[in-house]
Amino acid sequence: MKPAGKEGKPLRAVSRIPRRPPGMERIPLSGVQMQMWFLDQLVPGSPAYHIPRALRLTGELDVDLLARAITDVVRRHEILRTAYVYADGAPWQVVTPAAIDDAGIGPFETVPADGVSDGLLRRYLRMWPPEVGELS
Repeated sequence: MKPAGKEGKPLRAVSRIPRRPPGMERIPLSGVQMQMWFLDQLVPGSPAYHIPRALRLTGELDVDLLARAITDVVRRHEILRTAYVYADGAPWQVVTPAAIDDAGIGPFETVPADGVSDGLLRRYLRMWPPEVGELS
């Protein structure tokens, strides 16, 4: 018996996304990437699609391990190393090589839970551009 989806229809196999051929330096933008690029041309540097988040961790933080984990994620996912460039009359994706030693992560600042003050929070909130809106 084949597994069925919500409507009782048989599920179909999902094909893998093919890997980018070696040496392919310029990659065309997808439709959604083209929209994002176009919107950035209208309002350069807009933070409209930024999703700021704060994370509270409890316990002892191994900063080196955290940095290595983030570096590994960036190494495995090309989209996190992709930039859009405009050349020869069109925008293109350019994937930068994965750094072996460091992805430029950190430095991290740790603060004891009871040491988080209004002043510290205000200092971090000032780092966001005013266009993002109020963060609270």
